[in-house]
Formats: sequence, C-alpha cells, structure tokens
Amino acid sequence: MSGKIVLVLLVAVIAQVLTQSELSGDKGVKCFDRECPSLTTACKKVVRTSEDKKSLSTVIYCMDAQDMVLKDFRQSVENPFGPHSTFESTSFSGTYTSNHGGHGGSINVNINNNNIDDPNSLEDLS
Repeated sequence: MSGKIVLVLLVAVIAQVLTQSELSGDKGVKCFDRECPSLTTACKKVVRTSEDKKSLSTVIYCMDAQDMVLKDFRQSVENPFGPHSTFESTSFSGTYTSNHGGHGGSINVNINNNNIDDPNSLEDLS
C-alpha cells in the first residue's frame, strides 16, 4: 500500500515539474529573428523613415496575450530609398494555442501592412 502512495506522489511531483517548466516558458520565442521572452505570443514590427527622411528606423515588439510589450528591439540605418522618400510598414504575427475537446493545436496569425479598424471586415481565407 505504501509503495502505491509513493508511486502516486512521485508521478504527481513529476507532472508538476513538467507543467511548471512548460508554463515558465523554457522554450525560446522568436519575433522576426529576435529572441523574445518566453511569455511572448505576438510580434509587431514597425519600419518607417524619420521626419527628416535621412534614416529608416525599425522597432520589433515582443508582446504577451494582452498586447503588453515585454521587450523591444530598435535599429536605425541610413534611408536606403534616398533623402526624398518616405516609407512606412507594419507587420504583425502571432501563435496562439487552442485546446478544444482534448485536441490542442496552434493557430498562426500573420497580418502584414494592414490597418484593421473592424475585425469583422476580414475575409474568411478557409
């Protein structure tokens, strides 16, 4: 009897450790080839020319499930389009896991260069 209790406790401890390491996010998350914190579920990349049009700045945001910025990366380079050109681009990507009826699966979202005011206006791509 005591052997069964020890076995049950051992299984419970192992399950707890495995669950904690999954939730603590020991896995690396990448946003546009940058390492982000483990709680990152979405990525946003904004590229735009400066007001004087001399430089092109890129900001990559690592965001959590509530769209809070966990970390960001900033880079600025000389404007490759020339001093008279304006450029602006916004990209978004994310992966969310859904568990329905015991079957888990990832849903990938990737919206590039779109300003979406009304999510109901999106086309159904299925």
